[in-house]
Amino acid sequence: IEKDEHFLQNFDGLDISVTDDQNAIKNPIVPVKKGEKVNPWEIDCITGATISSKAVANLLRNNTGELIPLLVQNIETLKKAKTATDLSAVQH
Repeated sequence: IEKDEHFLQNFDGLDISVTDDQNAIKNPIVPVKKGEKVNPWEIDCITGATISSKAVANLLRNNTGELIPLLVQNIETLKKAKTATDLSAVQH
């Protein structure tokens, strides 16, 4: 599955944008049958590896649904923490 170029192309431009209130993903990631992908939030499954393809899509849907809004809401805090860490490393 990790070597299937067609499957890997699913992740080029995968849409994980958040809603205006930043509390959710606009369109949860969903698995679709091979060749039926029409939206950037869909994962085109691999024939013969459907269970694995669906597992990856479901894993991504569950985790992005929780983590991406949280990251977006806290991006400025994360940037400040990185800057503080970078400065600390320079001072030592």
